[in-house]
Amino acid sequence: MKNLSQLAAAVPGASVIGSDVAVSGVRFDSRQVGPGDLFVAMRGIPLPGRTPLDGHEYLPMAIEKGAAAVVIEADRVSALESLSIPKLTVTDARASLGTLSAAYFDNPSQSLFVAGVTGTNGKTTTSLMIDAIARAAGDITGVIGTIGVTINGVSEETPGDRTTPEAPDLQELLARVVASGGKSAAMEVASNSLTSGRVSGILFDVAVFTNLTQDHLDVHGTMENYRDAKGMLFREWADASRAAGKHFTAVINIDDEYGPYYANGTHAQRLLTYSPSGKNRADIVAEDLKLAVDSLSFTAVTPIGDIPIHLPFGGTFQAANALGAVGYGVARGLSPEVIASGLANCPPVPGRFEPVKA
Repeated sequence: MKNLSQLAAAVPGASVIGSDVAVSGVRFDSRQVGPGDLFVAMRGIPLPGRTPLDGHEYLPMAIEKGAAAVVIEADRVSALESLSIPKLTVTDARASLGTLSAAYFDNPSQSLFVAGVTGTNGKTTTSLMIDAIARAAGDITGVIGTIGVTINGVSEETPGDRTTPEAPDLQELLARVVASGGKSAAMEVASNSLTSGRVSGILFDVAVFTNLTQDHLDVHGTMENYRDAKGMLFREWADASRAAGKHFTAVINIDDEYGPYYANGTHAQRLLTYSPSGKNRADIVAEDLKLAVDSLSFTAVTPIGDIPIHLPFGGTFQAANALGAVGYGVARGLSPEVIASGLANCPPVPGRFEPVKA
């Protein structure tokens, strides 16, 4: 439980109108509101050819279901004065949702070493490789992404169907990792989770960029907008994480044509570049690739020495995913032995070039 004033303190410019009630949860979907919840009336994101929903229109339903208080935008206060329920006013409800959710769950990312992986392809595999390395280091871990959520390798029941869950669900999942004794978490960070603020309130220690190819133009409109959306992880989220006392490291695939853009524009305290082809000068490169049907071996040349990598699944493209995970290990200060052990014991990603023995 949190008091309304406690949550208001987390959002710049927020103010409480009415009683300082205690709330038992944060909801953005009026259908899911239960007694004691705080309902956040956020406006939908405008998309071409679609009329966005406005959460303010669902306030009566939320109140009828027992909401203890509501979050409304300041420009709607005069029109909603008749609501006989405590209100928390903010400038932008959608932008505030992540911060409010993080505050409600006691800012779980502050207690974890959090890696965010963004890019068009490879997010799921790289996240699971990072998790395998963290578990080899002895961590209880969490992974959040396209194929679901695991805590220390065990699948969890999860809400929603998005690569990156909506903010209250995401913060609750991270809080569950902390409650399980977790030390680290890896998560996929979709471009629209950045522009919509779903990952607001999350503090990252490492951010990995895999690659950028044409996708999600129905949301972003142009490749430039899509590029810049992912770039927010390396700028705005780097700034927020640094301000909260984290040492933010950017791990960038310099072989990708957009890699230099992110490398040159990042606000990270440390930059690690990687080159799967070995054709570009980088901090981490792959050499001597040996491919088999069900395995891939190579040497990762890194700032902490050469690391012999053996993956128990094939695909030359996996070298790129593995180097992103190696960058995580280097950024975190793990030993070459731990990094190699984690990748050697990383299981194939379900449905992603998964070998079927017959």
